[in-house]
Amino acid sequence: MKEANGLDTVIIDYLQLLYCKDNLMNNNGQKRFLYKEEEMEIIVRDLKALAIELNVPIIILSQLSRMAETNDKPEISDIGVIGKYADVVLLITNKSNDNHDYNTTDIIITKDRNGKTRTINLRFDKATGSFNEFDE
Repeated sequence: MKEANGLDTVIIDYLQLLYCKDNLMNNNGQKRFLYKEEEMEIIVRDLKALAIELNVPIIILSQLSRMAETNDKPEISDIGVIGKYADVVLLITNKSNDNHDYNTTDIIITKDRNGKTRTINLRFDKATGSFNEFDE
């Protein structure tokens, strides 16, 4: 596909909906079913290898684990095995603000192999449907 049409980026929405077609063999040579965590590790590792082979970025969108709901701010551990193989991890939080005509959104860069980790504060203006940098 890349050779025929060109390919700049691959985007995968909702990683958890992917699955491994083939089951792995256990030590006795018998097929076994994978736990979801094992399956995700295989998928993410293979996607990383594909990104390197094709020399294109692969963007993975994923829901956070349910444990993240108990934290005020998401952490890299909330995305499971994705963080292990990713070059860059962005976590997004949204804070409703009933007293204003905007919501605040934080883009938390929790991993960046070629840069620094940081938080970018954005304001979503409901009237214009746009994001702008926002300093609380």
